[in-house]
Amino acid sequence: MLVSFLEGADILSNWTPHLQRRVAGYITNNLNVTPSGIFSHRMLAHAIAAIGADRIMFSSDCPFQYSPNGGARAFLDTAPISPEDKVKIGYQNAERILGLRRARPGGDCIA
Repeated sequence: MLVSFLEGADILSNWTPHLQRRVAGYITNNLNVTPSGIFSHRMLAHAIAAIGADRIMFSSDCPFQYSPNGGARAFLDTAPISPEDKVKIGYQNAERILGLRRARPGGDCIA
């Protein structure tokens, strides 16, 4: 919800002159989001425009939004965004933000 109301939240900047930057700056530099089962390309594009692809991590919200036909994967595959943003959202952001390491095909982690 905060992403959708980013401009409204930034109005608070008018009453917080003691802050070093605008409220929207704090939000876009500190907030990370996931689609969380809301597979809407329109909402994904809005989130990218508001906070950038570097702050979005893929998620499916399984088991609550379970789709046995690969709906979560299809959502990202068919998203009208750049291949670079798909890779970031698909796994690179989670690796970076959460400090994850990818597993090798044999089960060992890549450092």
